[in-house]
Amino acid sequence: MLIMTTFTFLIVLVVWLPITSTLQAGHTSPSLLFLVAALYGLGSGTFVSLLTAIIAQLTKDMRTIGTRLGAHYFVISFATLISQPIAGAILDRQNGSYVGLAVFTGVSQLLGTLFILWSRGMSGGWGLAKKL
Repeated sequence: MLIMTTFTFLIVLVVWLPITSTLQAGHTSPSLLFLVAALYGLGSGTFVSLLTAIIAQLTKDMRTIGTRLGAHYFVISFATLISQPIAGAILDRQNGSYVGLAVFTGVSQLLGTLFILWSRGMSGGWGLAKKL
């Protein structure tokens, strides 16, 4: 999970952001955006699919798994609800340029990676080689 979330924010900040900047100036082929979308989908798909499995693995008492998953989806629902209007406001503010949106997405991905790293350290120790 940490590897793929790190991969995802690096794709956004290291690949999508420069492509977006040069695409606005007309120097980049739009086909590179398809590559970025495919790589981003690969990385973000792990977040969607693995997080519930991680919650299930960390749950000691299986009677509480429904509560934990419900709390997880409750928090994620607010992020999903407010991210679209924020993205629209960023695009409006920057007159259709995707540079600000790439920065917002990359920083959000970085924060998510740091939260996952923090929860990993708090639940199983700070050594990445330790099995939970």
